[in-house]
Amino acid sequence: EPYRPTIVESAGTSSLENVDFSFAATRAIPSVVFINSISQTTNTFSFDWFFGGGGGGSQQRVSSGSGVIFTADGYIVTNNHVVEEAERIEVNYNKK
Repeated sequence: EPYRPTIVESAGTSSLENVDFSFAATRAIPSVVFINSISQTTNTFSFDWFFGGGGGGSQQRVSSGSGVIFTADGYIVTNNHVVEEAERIEVNYNKK
């Protein structure tokens, strides 16, 4: 039998409809960081097969993401894919 989702109609307005999150956002901004990670990657495609030399090589790969300052002494939490295989990591934060 095919899946049939259950549809529920709201009886009134959502309790979150008029909630103002600006205070929470303002308090969180100083702990949010922007992360750039730089690594070298080998270009697997090469023109050697077609032209005999001059292809391949390495290219710089830049990944970016966000993180959160987790402790008072500066430990930062981010996702692994943001910094995986990075040779250099740059962290920018709100200096206010």
